[in-house]
Amino acid sequence: MKKEIKIIITIIMGFLLTSGALKIFEIPSNYLVYEAIVKSVERNNQNVYFEFYGDYKDEENEILNKYSFTEYDGITADYVVESIKVGDTIKVTVEEKNKNGNFDYILIQKAENNGNIIFDSIEYYQNHNINLRLIFIPTIIIISLFLIIMFFVDFEKSNNISSFLIRNPKWQFSFFAVATLFGSVIPIIFTFLLLIGRLFFNTYQFSFVFYIFLVLGIFGLICYFRTGVKYDSSNYYFYQLFKKTKKIGKRDIEKVLIDMTGKRKNKSGLYCRNDQQIIGITSELNHYLSKKYFINSLKENGTKFTKLVLDNNGREIEKEIKL
Repeated sequence: MKKEIKIIITIIMGFLLTSGALKIFEIPSNYLVYEAIVKSVERNNQNVYFEFYGDYKDEENEILNKYSFTEYDGITADYVVESIKVGDTIKVTVEEKNKNGNFDYILIQKAENNGNIIFDSIEYYQNHNINLRLIFIPTIIIISLFLIIMFFVDFEKSNNISSFLIRNPKWQFSFFAVATLFGSVIPIIFTFLLLIGRLFFNTYQFSFVFYIFLVLGIFGLICYFRTGVKYDSSNYYFYQLFKKTKKIGKRDIEKVLIDMTGKRKNKSGLYCRNDQQIIGITSELNHYLSKKYFINSLKENGTKFTKLVLDNNGREIEKEIKL
């Protein structure tokens, strides 16, 4: 896929995600206020559920709407249960879209009983959605810009037959870098909002979940930079995760062997002159061999390319592959 097309797709995806975040975290503005007589009050952990008299379907005479309250900013469910009793006539405020939408429970954002405000979470939920916008929209923009920049980065630009450094495919770096950004940018914004007083600590604790992405991303980047093959015109250096770097003289690699016997123990890999395997066939080695300058450097230094097959008697024999 051409670079220009990838950039356009990234911009479109970033725009759609940003638009989606603006819609999902829409700032509540339209509310309905009306009086209702409490039919039932039910406490369930941090939630309180209400039913009101007169809120029925016309035909089936079933409850049309159920209402809820969720603890926030120090206002507890116990306090609400103590303040609102069955039979009370209370004035409730709800979001218009919730009242007219298809929800199991309509969230009450403000409740008054005999002129006394029991709770008022309107500003709290408005700030909540504003904060979510401030957290996720910049994150989407930063990640989109990073991906666009990566389309212009070529890690192998200076590689040639005499000197090169090959790592895993660039998409792996981008994947783990995005995970790192996702796991670091969001907690940083969370922390900033906490420090300036826009966020309560109970909400801030949700940022801890994103550290999973940070750990995954950092571990992936370590794996990326710890794996690869380097050639400096004199020696090959094979870097493998959790293994000691192997330094092999440029003329000490005897062959690249492709095992075609179909036996359970595959012998494919890169071998030294003493027939010792340097590296077995892996996705990394396949990636290295996809680079012409790596293959050409091996050929230039006398490395053979062979395949392991079975003869008519079932014995293993090696045949040279002409490239």
